[in-house]
Order: sequence, then C-alpha cells, then structure tokens
Amino acid sequence: MVPRGVSAGKGRFVLVPPGCSLAARNTHSTSGTTSIDCRADGQRGTARDRTAAEVLRVGTMELVLSRVATIGVHDWDLDSFLTALRGLERPFVVDVRQRRGVRGSRYAWANSQRLQLALGAAGIPYRHVRDLAPTTELRRLQYAVDDAAGVGKRSRQRLDPGYVAGYTEQILDPFDLSVLLASLPDAVTPVLLCVEAEPSACHRSLVTGRLASEHGLDVVHLRP
Repeated sequence: MVPRGVSAGKGRFVLVPPGCSLAARNTHSTSGTTSIDCRADGQRGTARDRTAAEVLRVGTMELVLSRVATIGVHDWDLDSFLTALRGLERPFVVDVRQRRGVRGSRYAWANSQRLQLALGAAGIPYRHVRDLAPTTELRRLQYAVDDAAGVGKRSRQRLDPGYVAGYTEQILDPFDLSVLLASLPDAVTPVLLCVEAEPSACHRSLVTGRLASEHGLDVVHLRP
C-alpha cells in the first residue's frame, strides 16, 4: 500500500523485506508504537531491525526508512543520552525545540552548542527543524493548562486537547513530512528531540503519530 502524503510527482514509497526483526530489551508496544524502557535493568535497548523497510524514491535517490525514534532531555545525563542514541541504527538527531536551551546546570549539556559538539564528537548528525516547533502562543496555552492542574513540564503526562488541535492545524498539517524524510541521508533513524521525558507530554509524539499513520514508520520512544 502506498502511504498517503506523497504524490506521484514527488516519488513513491515501496516496501522491501530485509528479513529483520525488532530486537530490544524491555519493550512495550501499544497502538503500533514501541517504547524502550532503559531503567528497569540498567540496560540500553536497541532498535535496529524490522520485518519490512520503507523506501522513498525521489528522482535517483533511494532512502531506506524503517522507523523514527524520539528522545527527551529531562532525566537523562549526557553519557546515558548518547548511549541510548548509539543503540539505534545510524541515529540522526532532529531537534524540534523552539528554544534550544534548558534551564539549570543539570541540563547544560542539552543547550544547542554544547549538544551539537557532543553529538559531533560521537559521530551523530544533528539538524534543527524549527518549523516543527510549537509557537510561543501554543506553549503558553499548554502552560496555562498545566498551572490550572497543578503540574509542571516535568510531571505532565499528556497534552491538552486544545494544544493538540492548535499544533495540528497550525504546524503539523502545513508541514510536508515527506520532504523532511527525503532530505535525510540514506538509511538513518531520525530521532526527534525535545525536552519532556514523557513523549505523550510533548509535541514530538504528534509528529511521530503522523509519520506512523501516513508514512508507515515504526515509532520507538527512548526513555531514561
């Protein structure tokens, strides 16, 4: 089945079977999404293979795309963050934060320049895609809901429906994810980066939901 969201003029998706399977410790699957919990036994899960890979052809370029991953900043340190990324097949960090700085010395490693230096030293490519970041107005809407509920960014478990609707209409619907996928190097695993530890509390889960439903990619959420 050819996924929606890619016109014949831009290219086509083709499924090919590489004879692989997802191998990971402490995996949890719900609604087609696989979460790797690294905390249970101190081991980092790996997400390398799948039963079918998705190939996007654009002109003469062929990109093997099988999955997308996500990761936050909260509750990680730099060493464990990099270890988790190395457990993926050819990770490529896609930063979807509006503000690429995190308050406090504990997470100074995640500020843009320091993070890019650390990723570069680890051989992990990085790109900032600001167009997928929420607007200031949307962030304020979510913060107001959090304040009313007495929760903070680190304790939030889900996004407000008004935020979800606004992000979908203003950011996600106008953004052409097929162009982003086609712009990535061959056979990488895109890793959407934001701040929240819990993916369901972050807009990155909305992006990966669209990538799963319209582009057939498996989703792996890396948790500390």
